[in-house]
Amino acid sequence: MTKPQVFYSFHFDNDVMRVQQIRNIGVIEGNMPVSKNDWEKARRTPGGIKKWIDENMKYKSCVV
Repeated sequence: MTKPQVFYSFHFDNDVMRVQQIRNIGVIEGNMPVSKNDWEKARRTPGGIKKWIDENMKYKSCVV
């Protein structure tokens, strides 16, 4: 059985620990957490966050 392709969407300060627990369960495909550098880079351009989210949601089968 293949593991679902997941896009993690959360408010970092409030939910980072819960998201890490979900990732560590092992039932979800192994994608690496986003670094703060990647997030800050996306924030620098107008529409950068929306574009980043759109790009990272491609081919995902669910959102957590």
